[in-house]
This record gives sequence, structure tokens and C-alpha cells, in this order.
Amino acid sequence: MKEILTHSIIKPISLAVIPPSIAIAPVVNLKEVVFILVVLFLIDFATGLLSSYFTWAEKAPKGKYFFGQSGGFSSDKFKKCFVKGIIYGGFPLVVLKFQQTFLIKNMSFSSITDVQIDITTICLLVFCANELFSIFWENLPNCGLNIPKGIRDLILGVKKINDKEEE
Repeated sequence: MKEILTHSIIKPISLAVIPPSIAIAPVVNLKEVVFILVVLFLIDFATGLLSSYFTWAEKAPKGKYFFGQSGGFSSDKFKKCFVKGIIYGGFPLVVLKFQQTFLIKNMSFSSITDVQIDITTICLLVFCANELFSIFWENLPNCGLNIPKGIRDLILGVKKINDKEEE
């Protein structure tokens, strides 16, 4: 005991080396959520371009090109892509600044996840859900790949097999 007291008096810095234990709840990494949104945005752009091409190819007049004034890809559609990008980039920044200005606390949904979620992340998650909906329910079905319908048909087929086994 005497050694500890002597050590503490001679080297008081040793007492400050031991950090107090503070319980910090993990927070969702905003950069990773933005990265996911950017990837989904690019996939939506690519599948939207393919969807537009397949829709155009069904009724395209002969001798016309997809790019230009033939009803395929146009600058108006391309401009809408930039508007969506500006909204996806600007709105979360405004929400983040609002939350920081008014010191709004993060939310915790312990039944879903162990991390805390802020309002900006929720906003980005809504945008990610919008992109997923656009990819799987709008663009890919126009390209001939209807994944939700395939999953639904698979589930109905399994139910029919289970119903036949029960009889």
C-alpha cells in the first residue's frame, strides 16, 4: 500500500492514465450508409437505362437510334437523374445540420438493432428503400427479370406442395 501512495505522489500522472469507463452506444456509420446509397443510385441508373432501352426497342421505328429524339434516352431523363442526386445529397445534409443545431438525440430501436440511429440515417434509409423499389419493382421487370414475381411464384408453389402433402 505504501508503494502505491509513494508512486502516486511521485508520479501523479499515473493516476490520469487510467481512463474512466464510459458506456458509449454505437452509432450507425453515416459514410457507409451514403456509400450504399451511391451504389444503389448507380445501379438504379444503369437498370433504368436498360429498362428505357427495352421499352423503346418494343415500339421503336426502324432506322431510329436509342439516343436522340426517337423516344429513347433523352436529355430530359438525364437531367432528372441529376435532380434526384441533388435531393439525395442535399436533403440529408439539411437534416443533419437541423439535428446538430437543435441537439436532437439519436434514436434507439432495440428490437431491431443495437446501434443508435439518427434522423439523417433514417432519411438515407428511406432513399435506399426508394432505390431498391425502383430497381426491383420498376426497372428489372421492364428488362424481363421480375424477381419479386419469381419469389412470389416460388412461395405459392411451396404452399401448393405443402397443401398436397397434408391431404
